[in-house]
Amino acid sequence: MKQALRLMVIGWLALSSGATAAGPQGAGWIRLGPENGRGAESASGEANLLQAPAFGFIYDRERMELQSMVGVPGCALLDNGRQMPEDMAGLFFAPGQGYALAEIERPHALRLLPLSGEGGAAAVDLPEALFEPTRLAFSPTGSFLALFSARELRLQLYGRLPEDPVLLWDIAGHRNLEGIRLLAVSDRGFLMFVGGDGNLYSAGGGTTAMYPLQPGDVAGLAFLPGGDEALAYDRSGDRLLRIESASGLPSVSPVSSGRIHLDGEIFLAGEEGRAILGSSLSEELWLVRLSTGEEENLSLPFAPKTLLRLPQSQTYLLSYEPGRPAWVLAFNESKGAAYFVPARPDEPLQGRRDRRRK
Repeated sequence: MKQALRLMVIGWLALSSGATAAGPQGAGWIRLGPENGRGAESASGEANLLQAPAFGFIYDRERMELQSMVGVPGCALLDNGRQMPEDMAGLFFAPGQGYALAEIERPHALRLLPLSGEGGAAAVDLPEALFEPTRLAFSPTGSFLALFSARELRLQLYGRLPEDPVLLWDIAGHRNLEGIRLLAVSDRGFLMFVGGDGNLYSAGGGTTAMYPLQPGDVAGLAFLPGGDEALAYDRSGDRLLRIESASGLPSVSPVSSGRIHLDGEIFLAGEEGRAILGSSLSEELWLVRLSTGEEENLSLPFAPKTLLRLPQSQTYLLSYEPGRPAWVLAFNESKGAAYFVPARPDEPLQGRRDRRRK
């Protein structure tokens, strides 16, 4: 039976105008430039360095700043941010925010930026990476990365991230790659994707063979941490599916009862025996126990825009827009709560550069 559970919404309101926040004691520093090149320079000429936060990062696209959420859920604020390099066109956080993937315009490159660790950890460029991929997917722990380009009809898989990235796959022109609309990769380097024909394909294990599955209208797809089991949301059946042995001969079985109706973009993740399911058009999250199929419906004061795992266990970024609070989901044992991190007071954007693609 579905159990209704309203999220406790808590925020920390003691942010005064112009307040700043220092990073945590003992935090490491990272450098934005590649290991074999100069570090990026800020407008003041100083090396662009970032201090690793205790809680997580958000990226302000309008200000072109990386900001730290300093504190803990329920008692946190955003720091003043660090300006990103002139030649950076986009930034994508890996799960857990141990590193981020940056699109560098000059020269065209995808660069891994470490966001944690001790000492001056250096950035590393992905070898032969597709620039401006149509879709990308990190594995649950961030050790693998898949890139897809619709323009080139090309799929790449990288492993050993972030310290020593290596290109494992580079497939081009395969007919099953046409129209890929969902993409996921496991912590063992196995891929699943939904093609333009509506089939769900699995591939991996040292081979480029692609095996089609037809579990329904798959609108959400994610691997569970550590293995090759995957979760999929079937919109035609309003249910959550579990795909076991995705690397071999997969079997598909329903987890939920068929009462989870979601439209819009689907956000899906699994951790600690629980699936988290949401939509960009719904002010609700669903928690589904994978062992029993028990469902909990969690009410939110907003529709989520992402479901990104933060460094702290069982903590996720749900939403952030420039000038608005960041919203975070955190679990304490079996209970979930939504917290907001107050937006910084508005101020003139000195030297603002609008990098949004036309």
